[in-house]
Amino acid sequence: MHKIYPYQNILHPYIKPAFQSRAIPFTGQNTDETAEISRIASQISKEELEKYLNELAGSKTEGRGVGQRGIEIAKEYIAERFKEYGLKPVNHLGLDNYYETFSMPKYSLESIKKGQYTKGELDRFKLLPPKVETANILGMIEGTEKPDEYIIISAHYDHLGKNDYHIFPGANDNASGVVGLLEIARILSQEKAPKKSIIFAALSGEESGLYGARKLSQDIIAKGIAQKVKILNLEMLASMKGETLDIWDQDKKEVQNIVSNVIKTADHFGIKTNQIHDKAGPPADSMEFNQNKIPAVTAIWDSKLNEIYKNHPTLHTTEDTPKNANKQTLYEATRVLASAINLLANETSDKSELSFTSNRLLELNAYKQKALNLRKIV
Repeated sequence: MHKIYPYQNILHPYIKPAFQSRAIPFTGQNTDETAEISRIASQISKEELEKYLNELAGSKTEGRGVGQRGIEIAKEYIAERFKEYGLKPVNHLGLDNYYETFSMPKYSLESIKKGQYTKGELDRFKLLPPKVETANILGMIEGTEKPDEYIIISAHYDHLGKNDYHIFPGANDNASGVVGLLEIARILSQEKAPKKSIIFAALSGEESGLYGARKLSQDIIAKGIAQKVKILNLEMLASMKGETLDIWDQDKKEVQNIVSNVIKTADHFGIKTNQIHDKAGPPADSMEFNQNKIPAVTAIWDSKLNEIYKNHPTLHTTEDTPKNANKQTLYEATRVLASAINLLANETSDKSELSFTSNRLLELNAYKQKALNLRKIV
């Protein structure tokens, strides 16, 4: 999860967020839908989830720091899974392979003693020249009826990496989100192709400042498809504690069909949910997407920012290992999210009833021009 700094004029992790907690009850009236929810969820494998987690947050990947050897190993592993599951390159974004490459700054990684843990922190004031090249990893299942409408499921695969003294594995943050993404890709790639296209996006550069989300936003806007995209971002699904699946929507009406489907499937399995409307947060990739007018939400396990370390005590520490990740929470969250994505991708109409006015289209065209001007810079 991306650290927010006070000077950035956005939500600081120690400020209590203003949020509303609500649950939308699932009536169970649509028996076909409930059967479909159960059918998709039943295919999620605890064994596969644990296998992915051990690979992505194990010793080989050395914390997946941008510009370091470990993240390249993780990148290849994710791309291999995409290929194994038959995902296509996202040619709608001009890609002929799985890699959306870009360059970004590299920062010094400092170690800090925090109670019983050793915490890692990227020093935003200490650049390590030169800039480094990294990549988002994108794969797609093309829709049959509305291939030019896109549900993007994203999760950042980078973490802090290592310095001369310590490795910060990043199992919960955010190998767990990528693990959920990979398992959902495995399951849905075996299903009948959905009505809308699904893009699976493993993003880089989140910990350093949401760089991967910025790159993907720019390319989406530059290709003129922003009004056809909605994003469900996955963060820290293997919390050691906590009881709720939080859904950060930044008070965006455009994403309410995503929210309602996640809450519906969560309620089906008896999972508590919080819908958080804080306009400033969360400090995750969905914030960057929303700033670029691409509707996005983040699903994260019990993430009250004013007490984040209560349920995520190993956050950004050397102890955020697969051993300390909550496998049951990861399993339950992935079942919910897989079923929700399947429902979203097979909707015949957008239940959020978003209408793109002429002002909205003008706004998107302005962002498109901005992206065309900036895409070579970042």
